[in-house]
Amino acid sequence: MSVLCANISWVNKRVSLLKLVCIGKLKKKSYLSLQHDFIEKINFYHSIEIKEIKEQAVPAQDNKAYFRKILPQLYNHIKKDDYLILTDRKGKDISSRELAAFLKELQVKSYRPVFVCGGSIGLPGELKKKAAEVISFGKVTYPHKLFRIILLEQIYRALSINHNSSYHK
Repeated sequence: MSVLCANISWVNKRVSLLKLVCIGKLKKKSYLSLQHDFIEKINFYHSIEIKEIKEQAVPAQDNKAYFRKILPQLYNHIKKDDYLILTDRKGKDISSRELAAFLKELQVKSYRPVFVCGGSIGLPGELKKKAAEVISFGKVTYPHKLFRIILLEQIYRALSINHNSSYHK
């Protein structure tokens, strides 16, 4: 992942759409409330869309069968020209400032970032091979629904950094 150092002023903050594709639906009011708060904050800078894929029951000891069911549903939300970014604890560690620079670079190149968050058993290897980037926010294992909130916060933080907001100190 290269870092672009140019200072970019966005003419239209809604030119490209960020997308987040998640396995699993948020049901708890506390998670829904946090998600709503971060979506509102992100929308101040950039439009964002969240697509949820119903989490399937995992057959005992058969992750491949699970991934065969989930993969077509993931592909339904990913276009050929999307810049596919997967989140995985085995991915490349990325800081908030690096994420900010990365998103700025994608904006300059007119790429549409699509983040994909896996379910309780992660993401299919086939999808990982097709991803432009696989990133991590550390080696800690998070519940996947909580990680969605963490990712939204980091996206908001990155956009705040790029717009010199006081949110990131």
